[in-house]
Amino acid sequence: MNEIVQASANGGITRDDMNKKWVNSCKNDYDGEPITERTFYRIKANLEELFGCKIVCAPTSKKYSVNINDADNDRNNLTLLEILLRKVNRTSVNQILQMLMTGNDVPADDMRAARDLAAAVSRLPQTYSEEFFMRAHDIKGADKAEPDEYYRNYICVWNDSIYHLTWQWLSIGFYDNEICFYLVTNEGDQSERSRKAAEAGFGEGIRYRGGYYWHEPIEPALFTMPFETKPDMDKVIRRAELLIRRLEKVQSSEKKIHQ
Repeated sequence: MNEIVQASANGGITRDDMNKKWVNSCKNDYDGEPITERTFYRIKANLEELFGCKIVCAPTSKKYSVNINDADNDRNNLTLLEILLRKVNRTSVNQILQMLMTGNDVPADDMRAARDLAAAVSRLPQTYSEEFFMRAHDIKGADKAEPDEYYRNYICVWNDSIYHLTWQWLSIGFYDNEICFYLVTNEGDQSERSRKAAEAGFGEGIRYRGGYYWHEPIEPALFTMPFETKPDMDKVIRRAELLIRRLEKVQSSEKKIHQ
């Protein structure tokens, strides 16, 4: 958000330029990996909702900038950003945004509240993943669970006997407003990898860190589980159980092949 706000005074910033900044950022935990298109648009939507603004893209320059509509509602109906905007005189949007980002002319209590809110929101995915990890023993058909070694807030779930025949497991990722379900494998043979994934109802995989292949379910409804305020862990567990049962079918096929 800070990059878009600072660039808005000069017409905005392109997604490619933001990607370059992110690749070289010390806050990038993923070894210089860029932000995928899907992740970018999810972050954009989350920022718009959190700050009560619109992040618009100029059709010609492809640059993104912040567009805020000042509200005339009662204070109780305003977003945090709009409340802060009403504390200053009618200056230009760029000046107001700069005040917000630097803390100028913003009462200390409100600024602390804004920072506390931002910190709490940033911790939500970790909180959700830890809660799920603590309940992973409830997943029928699975006997192992560990945090993903490469991706923060992802929990790997598997059955050891299934894994040793199929080389497949689940990795479940927690975000602030949705949960993603992947099949992951270290099967090196491309044809075998595709066959096993298809049998479990998953599409072609993409190779990510560690040399593992990540597959999304063919049915889009099984890939993500959106939520409004807090994820329903019972539903997450039931989804994991459904996908584990699919891996059991692959295991059964592998047993027949090896007989």
